[in-house]
Amino acid sequence: MFGLFKKRGKKSTESAAEKPSPSAVEMIKVVDSYGRELQITRTEWRDKVLQPNLAQYWNDPDRLYQMIIDALNDDMAADVAAASERLLATDPLVERSHVIRAIVLMKLEDAAGADATLRAAIASIGETGTLLTNQAKALYQLGDEAGSLRTLERSLLLDPNQDNGLEWWCAILRERDGESRVEAELARLAQLPGSWRPQLLLGQALLQRDDHEQAVEHFRHVLSVQPEGQDALMVIGASLGQKGFLAEAIDLVAPIFDPQRHDPRAGFNLLQVYLQSGEAAPGLALLERFYALKQPSLQSTLQHFSQAFDQLVKQPPHQEAAMPKIVMRQLDLPPWLAAMHDMAWAAPSMEGRETKVLLMALSAHGESTNGQVRSGREDDRGRFARALPLYLHEQLIFRSELQSVALIPTTDENSLVLFGQPWSEDELRHFVEGYEYVVEGDIGEREDGFVVTWRVRSAGDLNVLLRLERSVTTRELGPAVSEMAEEMLHVLQRASGSTSPGKTTYYAPPRTFCTEYLSALAQTLVLTLLESPGQRERLFGERLFGERNIYTWMQNLALSMPDNEAAQFMYFTALAKGRRYASPIVDEFERPAAERLRSLVDAQSYAARVAPLVTATFPASGAIRDAATSVRVGEDAKYAAWVERVQSSF
Repeated sequence: MFGLFKKRGKKSTESAAEKPSPSAVEMIKVVDSYGRELQITRTEWRDKVLQPNLAQYWNDPDRLYQMIIDALNDDMAADVAAASERLLATDPLVERSHVIRAIVLMKLEDAAGADATLRAAIASIGETGTLLTNQAKALYQLGDEAGSLRTLERSLLLDPNQDNGLEWWCAILRERDGESRVEAELARLAQLPGSWRPQLLLGQALLQRDDHEQAVEHFRHVLSVQPEGQDALMVIGASLGQKGFLAEAIDLVAPIFDPQRHDPRAGFNLLQVYLQSGEAAPGLALLERFYALKQPSLQSTLQHFSQAFDQLVKQPPHQEAAMPKIVMRQLDLPPWLAAMHDMAWAAPSMEGRETKVLLMALSAHGESTNGQVRSGREDDRGRFARALPLYLHEQLIFRSELQSVALIPTTDENSLVLFGQPWSEDELRHFVEGYEYVVEGDIGEREDGFVVTWRVRSAGDLNVLLRLERSVTTRELGPAVSEMAEEMLHVLQRASGSTSPGKTTYYAPPRTFCTEYLSALAQTLVLTLLESPGQRERLFGERLFGERNIYTWMQNLALSMPDNEAAQFMYFTALAKGRRYASPIVDEFERPAAERLRSLVDAQSYAARVAPLVTATFPASGAIRDAATSVRVGEDAKYAAWVERVQSSF
């Protein structure tokens, strides 16, 4: 079960023994190396993950302890009973080993054994708050409620900062005497030297009464005494944020929180506060620190925040002072093969293809600009205006004997352009010389989707051979475009007298996730146009959605369509293009890229031939080098020459 990680927040040992035992077939939530949430049975987790890991770390008390904690939080006490006994013999930390052993015994209904274990620890190192709190639980399980309460109270006088112990004590007092008694007891415990958790609970209570100034004073005390105190940052940030005191939450939590040391949930609360207060810059900076941890278990949450911050900084189109210089970028290959040291080996040969088809980017139907130039962040319509002709482009390349060229308008700085009106016939005549056919059209917006119009014209007289129009929701766009592309392909082949199919066998049009595939085509085009770190900083800072979201989109598409070779090429060439212009974000994808490449190699996928490029993208990865050794160059001269170029270019 390589590459599976637990999906959970931190829990203390004090609360690990309080849930009923589940059945062996109950599912456990995990995440894989890609950050995807999965579920496996408890039996699978025990046999394929837990037991092998216990054996591996049998002589490592720190790792063994953490695995026992995780197992207890999954209610698998019986499976770690021997490990908890082993810890008694190997762990130099007496309190830790004896408490965890006692919890295991209580889960196994051996309260007497737990009590004896805790008494042995007390005899060895003396009374501590944690030892006494757990002894109170053992006594309660044995039926000695009076002795349990006395022991619990004594434990809090020794250490009033115990999470579970203090909550348990407050629950008892609340049920017996009411809320005022609880607050009086918290105030009493708050007078003890080093106390901070009673103040934390008092601050929460005051917030509920809308006394936020006094609550903040309690919180400041907590952080001055123990800024590292378990869940203190999480509780403070969440409590203030939920009540709308955003500035106070930032002021108290932000200077202290460190993703490497603190509970990630405290950081997630802080990210939410940044979003609510519109503080994009510090929020994005914190997000980068989280991503630097490279923890798969955090990926889905981080992706949620990444997309939210992208929306926060999204700017509407705005008027430019002057007309920029427009450059028509010509693509002879799909963007997922373009600008990567000539990957023509992965496409059919263009030799002998006499009929040439020109594909124009769609215009924005109904977008009157009155002659003014506007720019802004790329939106869905602009993305699909380029993706649709790119999709037809790859159909013509791989599935016909026609020669296809796509023209994409950009500025001279490689910013993408969306024209506000259809191409005029005079403009088309300027481009169509040397071509037999031209395909152009426009894309308009409707409330829940788009209206797509496509025209297939003969280049000589610009007569319309086929006009197609579809009004669709965004979800329906992909399937509709696939159908329209089939019609246009048929008309172009019939008009040109060409009926031969393409010769490449690995390519297949997407049958599922069609709309996501279209979006990926446009996003990989963005990466294809970038050539330097300077362009990256300017374009991702001003024009485009987040770069990390593009790589994640490609990764998710490759995983969702594991048998679609083009989707696999798209993922790996996207990362390689990021490496080309020195993106630091690419490093975050090393582990999932290694696992995806290994899957392609094992499946003998055609896309596994991209292995030399992946090796060059992640030169320090032993896992990628190991996977790549199974990919042979063979007798393909074009491929062999490309491998040499890749090896010398990175």
